[in-house]
Amino acid sequence: MQGYTFPDPLAPYVFAEVADQLKKYGDRYRVFGIGFSLYERAWTMRGLQTLMMDFYDNPQFVHDLLNNIADYNIAQIQ
Repeated sequence: MQGYTFPDPLAPYVFAEVADQLKKYGDRYRVFGIGFSLYERAWTMRGLQTLMMDFYDNPQFVHDLLNNIADYNIAQIQ
């Protein structure tokens, strides 16, 4: 993971749609999806074949990658 910086999970553009929805509908209940999560995000970042090899060749890297993706998602949820 050295040399790679994840985007800011709290960047204003990430929540632009949420702000618009709140203005439009007030305090009604809302469900917002994250979309791709751990595995799906990992293979879109690495490529499916490369990720499969990473599982075998460098499991610590995969562990770190999945942790970073989870941290990003958790920051957005909070």
